[in-house]
Amino acid sequence: MVEDKEIVEGQLKLASDRVKSFLVPTEILSEPQARLIIGTYRVAIEPNFIQWMTQAYENAKSQKAKIALKKNIVDEISQDHPKMLRDFAQDCGVVLSPLHYQRASQPSLDIWNLFTRRDSVMNLGIAAALENTSLVFIPYITALGKKLRCSDFTYARVHGEADIEHARDLYDGLIEEMGQSANPWNKVTTAFNKTTKFLESILTPD
Repeated sequence: MVEDKEIVEGQLKLASDRVKSFLVPTEILSEPQARLIIGTYRVAIEPNFIQWMTQAYENAKSQKAKIALKKNIVDEISQDHPKMLRDFAQDCGVVLSPLHYQRASQPSLDIWNLFTRRDSVMNLGIAAALENTSLVFIPYITALGKKLRCSDFTYARVHGEADIEHARDLYDGLIEEMGQSANPWNKVTTAFNKTTKFLESILTPD
């Protein structure tokens, strides 16, 4: 258990550091580039995030993981987070185009391919990586919105508050899930690496 915690904590820090390293400072982005990032993020996250969490919930074996994932899913649905994201993107002047879908399709498919393995540790790793790195990329999304003179920051505000709890709970759930799996470390490493690659693809302008 101690070794599992050390591995996960190390991977979480590495993932957060990677996200920080590839986010382009908003002051050197053009407004079209900022809108491109927000639009790509919306196309990748809006139709997929709840489904990914649901898939992880269905495959989870540990009680902590199931509780954490269910809380996340309930919050997403009951508060209508997809609509919050749509409203934010529209308020930023983002008009979705084929380019947004082109940029988001392969990265999203790569994450779906991991979920098709129906491996509970892999699923929890992706969920934990997304929620923990959101503490880095949600403030960045907020900064992009400010650059574009948006006024509706409900999506960013709600996630900025809720993701702290979700990140902690999914960390605990992942640790418990790892305890019920043989040799889970490679799965965790793969999940974190693939998740940060996904985020780099959708949160950078090129």
